Amino acid sequence: MVVVEDSPTPLRLEPPRYKISPEVLLAANESATPFVVMKIPGRGMGAVAIRDIKQGELILRENPLFTLPLKIDGDPEELVLAALSNLSSNARSQFINLSHHSHSKSGSNTEDELGIDGPTALSILQTNAISASPGNLGIFPQIARLNHGCGGAFNAVYNFRPPIAKPEAETSTDEEQEPEDFGFMVLHALKPIPANTELLTTYFTSRLPRSQRRDYLLQHYHFACDCALCSLPEAEIKESDARMEEVDELRKRLGLWATEGEGGIEGDDAIRVINKYWAVSEAEAYWSERGQMASDAAHVAAAHSDRLATTAWAGLASIWYGYELGADSDPAQAMGYFAYNPEGHFAWGTRKELVVGSPSPWILAGL
Repeated sequence: MVVVEDSPTPLRLEPPRYKISPEVLLAANESATPFVVMKIPGRGMGAVAIRDIKQGELILRENPLFTLPLKIDGDPEELVLAALSNLSSNARSQFINLSHHSHSKSGSNTEDELGIDGPTALSILQTNAISASPGNLGIFPQIARLNHGCGGAFNAVYNFRPPIAKPEAETSTDEEQEPEDFGFMVLHALKPIPANTELLTTYFTSRLPRSQRRDYLLQHYHFACDCALCSLPEAEIKESDARMEEVDELRKRLGLWATEGEGGIEGDDAIRVINKYWAVSEAEAYWSERGQMASDAAHVAAAHSDRLATTAWAGLASIWYGYELGADSDPAQAMGYFAYNPEGHFAWGTRKELVVGSPSPWILAGL
């Protein structure tokens, strides 16, 4: 039996505050973004909020400088250089100024022409490229400036949006594709971000103990993480690691609901698992994946024809998907629909009828 906690006290993570010079602030105001890219002591370049950013706020919508297929034939360095040759000098400078972890070889034939050689260009791509449309990756220079934070330390989430369909009259097979034809990235505030603090995203699923997180980041990104979570005193790190391990175990237990009969769990137990997950993640200040967890709960409730629970969980999922992905995103819109029309859920009535349960009262009270 899973015991559900009430109103857990969140882990207190204190992000550093940075002083923004008037000159940098002026340039940021001219760019119309709520953050400025500046040098972070001990961390290289990073994005710092110039004002308070609200939870769920759309921080940025960014088109790629260019996109490339994940699977390529031929020399990858030549492919990157070819993409750079099609950019304006300003766009190419944005790419060249991005951080990377390798050093170039000397004597490149392309360096004089493009201002960069093949090995350096490939290193920048490997360090900064983000998975974009299916089968492609892209360079999004402003989002690439976001540094990493583990668990509850990161506060911003980026997601790819497919291109907005144009009316037939505006499309032509003869026209060269513009960057927006490949889609764009949106960046939302997962948590409130105070002015003068850093915008942080996560480079990987960081539901791991600190030692494993640091090993992964050192191996793949060549830095030892010193985010607010990783910098906690050793006693608090042990408590944090235990909570993250519990979160992982709860996710695995929830997966047992998909197994009907022996070896599986009933719908009411699945909901208790999700409420427990919410309590543990709240204590860890880990707010990521809440939209998905509430969506999973709505699925369980709908499958067991629990109308009240489906409405509650779908409404909760719509809110949290709105924070992470945007209120106009497909998942947020779909969950909003199911909240008002629970019988319209695709899983409705696929399991035996059962009252599975709604979100713990403290979860709804915190909205």
